Amino acid sequence: MKHTGRGPFQTFNSHHTSSLRTVYTSFTARLEEQNFVKAITIPSPWSNLLTSNGGPQDNEAQTIRQVIVGAKHKITELAKIAGPLPAVEKKPYKKQISDLIDFVGGHRAVVSPLRTLPPELLAEIFLHVVPYLMSIMGRNHTAY
Repeated sequence: MKHTGRGPFQTFNSHHTSSLRTVYTSFTARLEEQNFVKAITIPSPWSNLLTSNGGPQDNEAQTIRQVIVGAKHKITELAKIAGPLPAVEKKPYKKQISDLIDFVGGHRAVVSPLRTLPPELLAEIFLHVVPYLMSIMGRNHTAY
């Protein structure tokens, strides 16, 4: 079976591409509008991908990478702003930087090349690795 990088029921058309562009635009606008004085947790338009092993569509992956770059720039900006401030005034910035770092980490995982591998290939790898690991660990060893 040829792997297309898409889930079995996922298809994309121009409507979906337009929707993704809208999501990206509104999300980046929200990042830009934040005054970064309040503690925030950044919602993700791709929360379904953060909680699954599925990979994004090609155009989603590109958009996610762009958002990651934007979030990294915000981290740098906030670090520069917070740098000279007294410790008490840095606290809200540290929270926002922490939120952005978590956001970047989660979304980097979403665009990981590992997610583009077909499940059949991963199954084949594990079929070959598990017996080898079992022989090294011994059959009486309990997996953690």
